[in-house]
Amino acid sequence: MKLALFTGMRRRELFKLRWEDLDSDRGFIHIRDPKGSQDHKIPLNSAARPLLRAHPRTDSPFVFPIC
Repeated sequence: MKLALFTGMRRRELFKLRWEDLDSDRGFIHIRDPKGSQDHKIPLNSAARPLLRAHPRTDSPFVFPIC
């Protein structure tokens, strides 16, 4: 929920987010196939970075895997 607030991402975009879509070195999230638009990148702000860093990583390629 916080990541949606910090980035403006939609629920569908969050559930499709993969670890490979995060570019922490450059500070961007790659949004693939967004609603009604082409792929684009959004900036990772100072509140979103530590949130993603602390998020547990599993064997799933998705940041928020559905059980």
